[in-house]
Amino acid sequence: MKKNVLFISLLLSLTLMPVWAQRPVQEHTPWDIRLTGTAGWALLPSSASYDISSTPGNVYGGGIQIDYLIQNYFGAGMGFEYHRTTSSMVLSNYSATLPGTLSSGANSVPQNVEYQIITNGTDVVDYVEMSSFDIPIYGYYKVPVRSNTFLDFRGGIQFSVQTKGTFTLQSGDITTRLYNIDTDQLVMNNPQQGLFENRTDWHPVRNVNTPFINSAFAAAGLDFPFLRILQLRVSGYLSYSLGQVYKQREDALITRPNTYNGILSLTDKNYLFTYGFKFALGWNKYPKAAPMRGTEYNCAGCAWVKKENTYRSRRR
Repeated sequence: MKKNVLFISLLLSLTLMPVWAQRPVQEHTPWDIRLTGTAGWALLPSSASYDISSTPGNVYGGGIQIDYLIQNYFGAGMGFEYHRTTSSMVLSNYSATLPGTLSSGANSVPQNVEYQIITNGTDVVDYVEMSSFDIPIYGYYKVPVRSNTFLDFRGGIQFSVQTKGTFTLQSGDITTRLYNIDTDQLVMNNPQQGLFENRTDWHPVRNVNTPFINSAFAAAGLDFPFLRILQLRVSGYLSYSLGQVYKQREDALITRPNTYNGILSLTDKNYLFTYGFKFALGWNKYPKAAPMRGTEYNCAGCAWVKKENTYRSRRR
């Protein structure tokens, strides 16, 4: 399945991006290797029958990207990056009742009970934190603006291997009660049965056991000279996961007696959406040259090139 996704993404990158001219004479290597950085925001959009929302967290990281110019302004590349992502899930107006049985001893008759979870009119907030090793594979297209300056467009698939994933109950005022249906009585203040009144000091941590999360992404920005010897690319980007972040489903926020399932377990579907800025810094590999008689402008190489495939540098 992963091989098919990889093949399809590369095929789309190669066929959908236009090629406007024949391969020109190049005065520089088609390889472009750069250090990269990411700074942005993250959300966990979801669908659920409960009142669940996501508040923006942060995403940041960096790594290395390798581009290869295939023809004229069009190329392909891949990267090796590491990112840390945070976000928060908010559950509002939650309450639940779960049927069950209660037995006081080995020889006792089980009694019918209801396990009640009440949030006392407050929001329950989970803090989600994930770290991943990412491999983006993409196609890109450059539009020359002036010498050594380009508009840069790229898109592709990012394959992520999760190295850490947790969610923590950050805040909430939770009451758990046990109602005995047979005796029509409320059982309270019994921590052994997981019964607490106005519990605000509970902060359990659970793992997000999703080792692989693949995403589609797109970026657009400007690639320009920086400090003469360097080339800097600054882009805005969007990324949306193709699969769910957390796949485990539960009927209630808490399972008796004292197991916290988390807000993500109440969603029907949940995804990771990130957006922000990407930076890529490398050596300026484009020749600096001046126009002269018998020359023509080589846009892809961004150099003034003689028709005999020679050029005269400004630094003559």
